[in-house]
Amino acid sequence: MLSDSRCLSSLCLVLLILSGCAKPPELGSDEASRAAESLYTAVTSKRDDLLTQTESQINTLRSGQKLSEQAHAELTDIIRVARDGNWQPAAERLDALIRAQP
Repeated sequence: MLSDSRCLSSLCLVLLILSGCAKPPELGSDEASRAAESLYTAVTSKRDDLLTQTESQINTLRSGQKLSEQAHAELTDIIRVARDGNWQPAAERLDALIRAQP
C-alpha cells in the first residue's frame, strides 16, 4: 500500500515538473507579434471592443497561414479567459507568451 502511495506521489511530481517545462508557441511573424501586442493592450485596458477587433485580426492571420495553429489556440484561449472576466490572469499569460518569443 505504501509503495502505491509513493508511486502515485512520484507520478504527480513528474507531471507537475513537466507541465512547467512546456515551451510557449512561437508567434512566427512580425504581424503576429503586433497582434499579440494589440491583444495585450486590449486585455490590460479591459476593452471588449479592442478584444473583439484583435480577435478578428488573429483569426485572419491564422487563415492566412501567418500564425501557427498552436499560437492561435493559445491566443484564443487567452481571449476566452479575458472574456470570462479574468483580465489579470489573461494579461499574465499573454505577457509570458510575448516574453518567451525569440
